[in-house]
Amino acid sequence: MPITAVQLLRSVGLSADGPVVWGSPVRANGPGIYIVELPAVPERAPVDISAVGTWLSRVPTLAVDGERPTGKGLAARLAAWWLPGEPIVFIGSTGKSIARRVDAFYRTPLGDARPHAAGQWLKALTNLGRARVWWAATDAAEEYEDACFEAFAAALPAEVRANIPGKGPVLPFANRRHPNGTARPDGVTGSTVEPPAPVEPVAAGKGAVRRSPSTISDDDLARVNNLLQDLACGEPGLEITPSQANAEGAIRRLLGESPARPASALGQLLRAGRIAGAHQDLDGRWAIRCTRRS
Repeated sequence: MPITAVQLLRSVGLSADGPVVWGSPVRANGPGIYIVELPAVPERAPVDISAVGTWLSRVPTLAVDGERPTGKGLAARLAAWWLPGEPIVFIGSTGKSIARRVDAFYRTPLGDARPHAAGQWLKALTNLGRARVWWAATDAAEEYEDACFEAFAAALPAEVRANIPGKGPVLPFANRRHPNGTARPDGVTGSTVEPPAPVEPVAAGKGAVRRSPSTISDDDLARVNNLLQDLACGEPGLEITPSQANAEGAIRRLLGESPARPASALGQLLRAGRIAGAHQDLDGRWAIRCTRRS
């Protein structure tokens, strides 16, 4: 028998509160665990092809196995990780407020990196409005989250487990990473973007004029990419973070960034797909990898 949210929480020694219908406020201001559950689980993934199409149009970096997918191709990849008959589709935790964390979950559009991109695959389902949210208060949220994932995996029927693609952690449908950091090998990358930062004018005499990705010249962009590759290829791990890149004065000058304000132009170029070697992990963090061949 599939394990329910209440059974899962009880199996690890927690008392379940709720549920509330998806989109409704959760009455829990402290830390703890929250679980999204479907009351009726179809055998096939109820993927909304319209939502998937919008996701692709909003996120130019989204790829499947390194290639830009069609809407049907992306929908098929999501559907491959569907667990038929399993009502639990997401497990999350927070060390702060469950109510605020779940509210952030509700408010994050499919494809946005913030405020809460984990579990975004739920937003690609047609039946999300029927989902229920359960929760359990605990000051040891991380420890109980680990226990919940282990209990979920242990309860998964052998016939369902046998159909999971690839080798990796056993996770609910919308969880793409185990709490221990192990990522599911679903092949979907670059699936989120951040809202573009406003381009603020700089008063005359106060510094360079900040440039947007659309105004930087091809020559300057080539210089920026060359400098970034110099930095990335000089690191032991052959990659750098945007923060490391923005610390370089030459890069900031080419982008028209003032030292007096936080940098934003590089982030816009990353999201626009104009930086060589750019990579975004499952949690939405960017890195710039060395692409030069020795």
